[in-house]
Order: sequence, then C-alpha cells, then structure tokens
Amino acid sequence: IARKGRIIADRGDAQTDMNSDDDRHAEAVSAVSLNFGDCSVHPDYIHQIFDNEVICGYNSDDDDEHLLISISISPSCCSCSIEYHLHSINNKSSGNDGGNSNKKRVGFSLPSTKAVKEKMKIDEITEKLQLALPPIVKTATVTEDSGVTKRLRREASNTLIKDDYLVEPFGSLLRKYQRNYNGTQRHFALYVAEASEKTAHFHNLVQPLALWFIETANCVDILDTNGSWKVLYVFENHEEEEEEEETIKKQTYSLVGYTTLYYFNSPFRKPIPGYIVRVCQMLTLPQHQRRGHGLEMLKSLYQDLVAPDIVEINVEDPSPNFTALRNRMDYELLQKNIDAVKKNDQSSHCILPLKNINAADDPLSCFLTLTENETVTAAQIVKITPNQIAIAYEIYKLSILEGVLKTDTNREEWEKQYRLMVKRRLLRFHKEELGGLKTKEERQQLLDYNFQKLLNQYRGITRPQQHTRKHESLKLERCEKK
Repeated sequence: IARKGRIIADRGDAQTDMNSDDDRHAEAVSAVSLNFGDCSVHPDYIHQIFDNEVICGYNSDDDDEHLLISISISPSCCSCSIEYHLHSINNKSSGNDGGNSNKKRVGFSLPSTKAVKEKMKIDEITEKLQLALPPIVKTATVTEDSGVTKRLRREASNTLIKDDYLVEPFGSLLRKYQRNYNGTQRHFALYVAEASEKTAHFHNLVQPLALWFIETANCVDILDTNGSWKVLYVFENHEEEEEEEETIKKQTYSLVGYTTLYYFNSPFRKPIPGYIVRVCQMLTLPQHQRRGHGLEMLKSLYQDLVAPDIVEINVEDPSPNFTALRNRMDYELLQKNIDAVKKNDQSSHCILPLKNINAADDPLSCFLTLTENETVTAAQIVKITPNQIAIAYEIYKLSILEGVLKTDTNREEWEKQYRLMVKRRLLRFHKEELGGLKTKEERQQLLDYNFQKLLNQYRGITRPQQHTRKHESLKLERCEKK
C-alpha cells in the first residue's frame, strides 16, 4: 500500500522505506488495534492522540523494536485494557545483514523528520492513549524475542474487561427493536437521557472513544448551562440465566452507540423564532455498523423528540457517512408527507405547495426547480433546513426519473432535465467557489464533478439493494474475527 511517500508491506513481507534517515517512527494507525469483543479494527483517525500520527522510537529499517498496541474495550465501554507487543529483531552482526537478508520483519514505518526525537516510553504512550479511552484498568507489556514471549510487567485489577456490562441503561426508554446478526436475532433498546450528574459521569467515560472514529470529534460537557443537552443511547439487551432453585433471567446491557443533541433558543431566527436542535455527534461502534442503528437514532429524533416549540433540526459539521444517513432520513420524511398529500390526509402535516409532486407527461414540467419560498415553507413544516428540503426533493425526483426510464424511450431528454434541475441548485450553493475559478471550462468541470458525486449518493438511497450488494461484493469488512 503506497501512502504518504513510503511503501508499507503486508505483515510477513519485506518492508521498504523511501527515506534514508535513521529516525524511528511507528505509524500510529497501523500500530493500534481496538478490540470490541470479537471485532478488531484499526482506528480511522489518530491525529488527536499522537502528534503527526506517529509513535517515536519504534519500527525503523535498521533497528530492533517494532510496536503493536492491542486495546480491549469492555461491553459497557466504561473500562479497557492495553497490551503492548514489542517484537525484537537483532541484526547487529558484522557485515551487511549478518546473513539474515531474507528474514521477515513485522511493523510499519513512516518518513522521518530531520529532528531526532527521543523514544517514547510505554508510560508516555499510555498517557497519550488515555485521551481517547475510558479508564484503563489493566496494562501489560509483552516482548517477542526469537519466538519466545516474556511478560515484563502486568498491572491487573479484579474487574474482567469482558464481563464489564451495564446493569441498567441510562435515560428513559423510547423504543425497542431487533436486528439480525448472521442469523441470530439480537435485541436493542433506544433511550434518551437528560443532562444530569449520573448521565454526565457515564458519558464522560464513553465519549472519548469518538476520537478514534470521527475526524473532528470533541468531548462535550453535557452539564453546560448555556443551552441544554440530551443524549440518545442505543443499548443491546443481554439475558443470562442464573443457576438458582428458580430460574431468574439477569438483564445486562452493552453500549451500541450514542447521539448528542444540543438544544438552544434562537429568538431572532427568521421566519419563525424558536428552539433549534443541533445534532452534534453520532457514534455507532464498529461491531454494530451497517445495521441501521444510526437510522434508528435519527428517526427517533424526528418522531419522538420534536416538540411544538422546535423550529429546526440541523447538524454540526456532518461527515460524509452521516450526510448520506441524514439525506436518507430527510427523503423518507418528504416521501411520507407527499404520500399524505396524494391521499388528501388532512391529519398529516402535508408539505404544500410543491410543484409537480407527481410525474408529469414531459420532462420539462416534471423537473422544475423549487423556489426559495417553497423550500422555506416546506422546511418550516418538516423542521429541517431549506437546503435539506431541496436535497430530499432531488432524491424524490430521481426516484420518479428511474421509474419513467423503465418505459419511456426519450431517455436523454429526461436525464438532461433532471441534471439541469440539480445543477441550478448547485450553482447557487457553490456560488463563491465557482466564482473563484478563472474559466468557464473549470467551472463546468467542478459543476459536473459535484453533480456526479451527488448522483452516486442519491442512487445509494433510491437503489438500496444494489448499493448493499456493491458493498458486499467489495468484501469490506471492518471487523476481523480473532
């Protein structure tokens, strides 16, 4: 794999570094593995834990120590343990390589800086890791020298990581649901927790984990009085039968994910003042991803937590994955309201007016762009931003287009009018960025790029089965069975 100016070989293969400096640096992302039960993953991000994303003093081409860090997270996510694996390679014989030129080496290297940095001690590494972990209850250092494993240090507690479950969930129950995991039905529950000392204590234990998986993650104080906080938690419900005269099922819980919600008053908001709910951070743990838990949290926000005085739900700095999830949710919400319009359901909050919510006889009239007044009106009803209304509307129109193309022979014209409808919005949305380009060709290229990117995202929503099969064919499994 070629990354950042060097070549990283698979484990067991020879390693080539493009740099000639003698400084030693372990690539932190590759050195760290996070273990959630049987699921083991490398972190997505590590820049907030290690400077320059490296661990100084390990994994050089001509020295003898390679570092791997294995972190085990408890089911409650309230505790963890760390094992440091040091692999020694002794190639200090006279001559070029002491006859060991074919010896396989384990580890990863980074381009080194000119300044020589001191080797980090294990305690210093632990201190860095603690920034993104719940309390560390056990650490161990293991060396592997010529195939012999030696325990150098072990600080153990009576708490076993694998048995550290929650005895009760936090917050008030909103709903229960099930998911199929490889043929097994597992039970989950969604709770909402108000800001309190008890909730804050639990949340402060688990929220540092977001630093591994969200690029701009930060830890928040949910007791902050400038606004009000709520947290949506998803817990898995486990039942264990205790051996007694009468069988009693013991209920325990493990954390699946959470969403932090910030409520604040916007008295000068136009056209209607009121409270805004901001989705600040959503995390689903790796072993539970692509199971619909994020969508359950978002649905609950829209359906269970939107009070009459809430005027808007928005998102703070959404990631690409969350943007796709949000677009899917907003599209389903728009579709629900459009269905109510078609049925003349007066009990529903129907989005009116929307031009041509049904397919028209010709592409020109079908793909008219929503006016600013229409998007603002619809946004007030659905309580999302006007831009999200426009995006949901484009997804809805794409679903109409895909249906029409199955029978209509005038394919090029239908696709052209849809493309122009979307690009008219993109022109407004990217006005400053496009204005900074010098030529018409550059602006057209950027517009085409943004349209194609959106189209691919939209098709992931309108063609969910094809989208799922694509991911399965690539065999991108985040979790490796131990």
